Amino acid sequence: MRLNYIGGSSSTGGTGNLTLVAANGLALPALAFVADQAIEYSIVEYTDATLATIAKAESGFGTISSGNVLTRSAPRTKWDGTTYTQAAVTALSFGSSNVRVYVSPLAEGGPTSFPKRIDISANYGVNGYVVGANITSSGDLSSAALTGNRQYMTPLKLEAGFPFTQIGASVSTAAASSTLNVAIASLDPATGMPGRIVAAANSLDSTTTGIKMGSISSRLFAPGWYWQLLSTNGAVSVLGADSFLPSCMGALSGGGQRVHRGNSRARTHAAYTVGDDAMAGTSASYSGADNVAYPILLMR
Repeated sequence: MRLNYIGGSSSTGGTGNLTLVAANGLALPALAFVADQAIEYSIVEYTDATLATIAKAESGFGTISSGNVLTRSAPRTKWDGTTYTQAAVTALSFGSSNVRVYVSPLAEGGPTSFPKRIDISANYGVNGYVVGANITSSGDLSSAALTGNRQYMTPLKLEAGFPFTQIGASVSTAAASSTLNVAIASLDPATGMPGRIVAAANSLDSTTTGIKMGSISSRLFAPGWYWQLLSTNGAVSVLGADSFLPSCMGALSGGGQRVHRGNSRARTHAAYTVGDDAMAGTSASYSGADNVAYPILLMR
């Protein structure tokens, strides 16, 4: 729900377009938007007229007409009372009473800021790979050499809201009998270091070069700071960069260069598990990385 006081109720029902009428003192969308403007919506159906208990809910992207008709063109999340879904979402069927609809322009979007990755050309776009927004230069991409049985940790800034279904890395130097494990961890607000693992892909083949991706449960990441984690059991190199800044651990040298890229810690190469403490099993000492390439996590 958006706290911009725009929305209404709907008696239309079904899985199609919903016509909004005034309710609860909300401003109708036609008062705030131009006709057919792209918007983000939240639809909530309650169990009864007290509006105390949610029966089902859906959020996503669409347009709103000058007649306050909401077209749901891209549902993104839904709660049917039993299952919360973020993958391959289809429109819910709503009833004709006790329904409230809340609408906001995309500029006010939160965890679902964009309906999809922009399709720029045949080589980039909706099927391309995404890297963190805090990789600030495309001119310094180079190989990042990894040591086996270490956890490499780099701050990761996400500013988009489309669902990710795969994460991985681009192997530039392969090693026999080796694998890569990659993960995304939350930011621990108490320490600034990696917190809980929120996505993981394990046993990616690094015995050959190329892009190596693993599947994760499709999910939306709220824009903000995370940590990317990577480990291997061999002398593997992956695509990296020396411009992971500005970041939550940034620093400047006397010459004005951004210097601190990430940290690594000794850790037996083992699978990452969603929900685990990202620092469990690591050594007590850190090794910082100044002015060198650090691994880039690929997402799609």
